[in-house]
Amino acid sequence: MGTCPDKRKAGGAAEWTRAAEAKRRLAPRGNGAVPPGWAAEKRREAGEMAVTDWMRFQLAYGFGSVMAAKALEKWHSPTLLFHTEDWRLRQHGMKEDELRRVQKAKDADLGKILAFCERNRVRILTPDDDLYPMRLRNIYSPPAVLYAAGNWIDLDDILCIAVVGTRRCTEYG
Repeated sequence: MGTCPDKRKAGGAAEWTRAAEAKRRLAPRGNGAVPPGWAAEKRREAGEMAVTDWMRFQLAYGFGSVMAAKALEKWHSPTLLFHTEDWRLRQHGMKEDELRRVQKAKDADLGKILAFCERNRVRILTPDDDLYPMRLRNIYSPPAVLYAAGNWIDLDDILCIAVVGTRRCTEYG
């Protein structure tokens, strides 16, 4: 298993400002009194952030690639990856081409995809969701995002067959 960047090493918490800011946005302020609906709204915001981070992860690494699996082993979550400064990513061994893909994914406008999904009642499932199929969770490099429309059934309880093709065949597959 890869190493997780440790904020206690080389520079302290200052490098982790984006992740810390995201956490601060989810914490109550003031005298501790929480306005009505605050907790539900913050959970929704945290869930949306996690979903968009998974969507960005899939944009950066593609569908079920070995590189994606290695990135998850190293960073443990897309949220940690996308809320870490570039110099810190380089410090932990990220190559320039991978960093460019991550930057492009960070800057991607997901609004159209999210609006389409909401308008058409398409559910966005990530490995963090309870409805994400266990069969996919248990493969080496599962898809970061599944888009599901229609009636959702538990795919772990039925026989499933998939036909998968490739545009660029290799001797490996």
